[in-house]
Amino acid sequence: MTPTARLVHNRGPMLPFHTILSREPLKPLMRSALYPVIYSVVTEFGGQVTAVQVKAMRKGIRDFPPRLRIEERQREDGGWDPQIDGRTELWEAALTLFKLADFGANQFDAVVQMGVDFVYAHQLGSGLFPLPLPENGLLLFILTSLGYVHNRDNNRLIQRILQLQRPDGGWGRADVPSVRSEEETPSDVGATLHLLLGLSAFEEFRDAHEMRRACDFLLASIFKRMHSKGYTRVRDWHSLYYEWDEAGALGWPAVKLLYILTRFGYERTDESLESVFRWVRDQQLTNGMWGHNDDGNEFLTIWVLRAVRMLYYPDFRPDVPDVF
Repeated sequence: MTPTARLVHNRGPMLPFHTILSREPLKPLMRSALYPVIYSVVTEFGGQVTAVQVKAMRKGIRDFPPRLRIEERQREDGGWDPQIDGRTELWEAALTLFKLADFGANQFDAVVQMGVDFVYAHQLGSGLFPLPLPENGLLLFILTSLGYVHNRDNNRLIQRILQLQRPDGGWGRADVPSVRSEEETPSDVGATLHLLLGLSAFEEFRDAHEMRRACDFLLASIFKRMHSKGYTRVRDWHSLYYEWDEAGALGWPAVKLLYILTRFGYERTDESLESVFRWVRDQQLTNGMWGHNDDGNEFLTIWVLRAVRMLYYPDFRPDVPDVF
């Protein structure tokens, strides 16, 4: 038994995902040796833990070796040197912050505060960041994942994103408003997917007409592609992967789409959402997780379960001791 598992041996009932999915996904996650994974499970999906155990897990998250290595690489200006040739410092900072979010960091951690300050310092007068438009959506999602939701800088970014929405409901890949008809300038599926992901954290957009139009465009485009090009369903979902889509655990477009639809108020009775959910469910591995290989990816699995929780248990709130 791993040291992490011993922390939660006294866990109580959890969300019964096994009644919805093909296999039980929480057991393999609870056997993880990673403190951030265990902490996410018990604080998001249930489990009986004491205040002492919560404190121990939080300390384990702070001392998590990959997180410490990220902190060591951080420069005095809050950024990080790019790890891949050609990647900008801004995008390196964004991806690093997303890793920190997966590792349990948030807006109260100094490493995050410095990194976010570095990111916001790059914001342009238009409200956008000097990145392709789809990456602006992913960056907004990363910031909200760390707890930066309602602030002046995000509001400027959102305002510009909404201004760029096209007549067909979607978005293009550049900071250029559509001036021709939607037939002449169809929107880009990948750009729309990632901009919606960024906007999904904001409750005020849950039932907004603009968001429903965008989701309808996305679904119509994807299912039209599925039925018109002769792709198998698996190949078609993965054809939506772009080179710039490097945001770690959310690398699967279908998982992003499932997460988006649940955030924007689509119900289980909706045929399109049900189709997406069935595809994601069918990709579950024999060990209960999801991933690009037989071992699975713990962080991708957690993102799938977050979407399933919102879909089937929207009012669930775990009972976790307050620890200060």
